[in-house]
Amino acid sequence: MGCSGTKEQIKKIDPKVESRRMAVLSNMSEFEKDYIIEEKLFEKKSEKIFLVTHVPSNQKRILRSIKSNIIKDLREIDQMTNLDHPNLIKTYEYFIDHENYHIISEYIEGGKLQDKLQRIQYFNEKNASIIMQQLFSALAYLHENKYLFKHLTCSSIYFESQVEGNYNVKLLYLGHSLYNAKNSLLRELKADPAYLAPETHKKMYNEKSDVWSLGVILYMLLCGYPPFNGKDRIDTMEKVVIGKYSIDSHQWDNITDEAKDLVKKTLTYDFKKRASAKECMKHNWLTKFKKNKDEKKYPILRINTLTVFQSMKSFHKAVIEYLIHQHSTDKNYSNLNKIFKELDVDGKGYLSYEDMKKAYMNFYQDASFCEKEFDNFFNKDAIR
Repeated sequence: MGCSGTKEQIKKIDPKVESRRMAVLSNMSEFEKDYIIEEKLFEKKSEKIFLVTHVPSNQKRILRSIKSNIIKDLREIDQMTNLDHPNLIKTYEYFIDHENYHIISEYIEGGKLQDKLQRIQYFNEKNASIIMQQLFSALAYLHENKYLFKHLTCSSIYFESQVEGNYNVKLLYLGHSLYNAKNSLLRELKADPAYLAPETHKKMYNEKSDVWSLGVILYMLLCGYPPFNGKDRIDTMEKVVIGKYSIDSHQWDNITDEAKDLVKKTLTYDFKKRASAKECMKHNWLTKFKKNKDEKKYPILRINTLTVFQSMKSFHKAVIEYLIHQHSTDKNYSNLNKIFKELDVDGKGYLSYEDMKKAYMNFYQDASFCEKEFDNFFNKDAIR
């Protein structure tokens, strides 16, 4: 069925890289009970991709079967299960047999940004801003956790839904696309040269190189074509190394100065002077298009209910986390994701003490709010 393997064939996991999710879900013999393969979406020599249904939740998911020799380090997959952000495609679990890694991830039905851009040519500023807010948020989250994306292109970005007017997007990342940010030297780089920063041609890659790639994507969203567009790969690379681009053509006549300013900040040639993803999130062009939200419309748990959860043993919390990811329906997950985004007013990808306190105070504007009790519960630690 494309995912062959028996219990005896499962490789032992190095305890040093074993994740909590892997420890719970590493039984290959359970695969057929939990998943139904619906259709094969893609196949090449080293990889197969299937659409599957997760039986307990009735969710559609993606199964990627990758030859084990392609992934050099099991920690690359383990990293994917540990990263959690509303604009990153979620990896739920993975299985191992004698020759493949089988990775289960979130199914996104809206299609690639690359395909939509080819159909409509470009986006208006408001919609481009909505997309870029999410991408900078996801990138800032990765950089905060000391990871680089490295292969960031329009083909890495997927729309959450096919519904017209829905501009929620998610980044698709693979374990071998993420590199620890402490290692800025590259041995090899095979990404599309149109998206690569100038410093990458000197075998250097850092978090600002990811920002450059998003700058290229922003440029394309606004005008419909890349800033560095050569007649072939080598010509494109030469244009990138020179680093000169134009925002003076007639396609840019109706684009605001604020949008142009963010393009300039992301495509600054010297990466030391280039804006970071976190700095870009605060740019005026992004913040002015942010939707005004009714902060009282979402349901907030009362402090006494939260205190019960806070006092649970870590095992019980792990079980709850497992149930959310493995047994929530698509509708429930969508509702939870919507509430999360409403609470995360700054688009950080996680909820801080200040976020929760502000939301709680806005929802309960009466004596039922006890600031001391709230402080004791959260202890000003971020909620991830």
